[in-house]
Amino acid sequence: MPAPRVRDLEVAHGLLEMRRVAYKKDVAKLAERLYNGELSIKQWHTEMKQAVKDLHISSLVISKGGERDSITFSEWGRVGRELRDQYGYLRKYAEQVEQRVHMEAMGLENAYSLKYLQARSGLYSGNANATFWRGVTYNLLPQVPGDGKTACKMNCGCLLRVEAGDTANTLHVYWVVNPALENCEDCIRLEAEWAPYVLELPASYVEAAVRMDIDLQTTVANVIQADARWFAEQVHEIVHGHRRAIYA
Repeated sequence: MPAPRVRDLEVAHGLLEMRRVAYKKDVAKLAERLYNGELSIKQWHTEMKQAVKDLHISSLVISKGGERDSITFSEWGRVGRELRDQYGYLRKYAEQVEQRVHMEAMGLENAYSLKYLQARSGLYSGNANATFWRGVTYNLLPQVPGDGKTACKMNCGCLLRVEAGDTANTLHVYWVVNPALENCEDCIRLEAEWAPYVLELPASYVEAAVRMDIDLQTTVANVIQADARWFAEQVHEIVHGHRRAIYA
């Protein structure tokens, strides 16, 4: 049975954004350790793969209201395929870094700056948005923000608004652009076309879709349990620092 849909998407997406901030802090530290010679390129590459994996798993768990056990085999498979692609991009990135280091040793070119390494490593957080929105919508939409299908690619700042449809087996999905950003033509077009996009759920999904109330405290607890590394290194201060505001 598919996982229940999170009712308060604004709060859930806010938790995702907190997770992405934690990831960026984590990989910025890894970049600094690489730059300072504390990590070899191989060690840094291994740590980066783990950080990307943790982020995507957390994003899926958050999209399911923290109910990790209700994630389907299909959804795990989708995340696995996404990670395979991300690992491919990351491998090329590591090869580029290694090549620049060798060239610097030969006096031919300077290696990348710390600022570049940190910024480039942080870009891998963009695709976590797509993992989250796929989880919220049962992976049934033709595209979601951040999946790379729009001109803005993984830098997409759009959101989805999901509402109950006119019948028990439909959901209404709206593509919402961020007015504070310079949105690409694809996203502007999708906002006009998805007004709404009517998502039809298979019969087996309907019972799960009506169980929509997800307690945020349970979500946070389950996400932390599912991703102990994130909690131990980054999130404790973030979550507790915002707990009063989140639960208000």
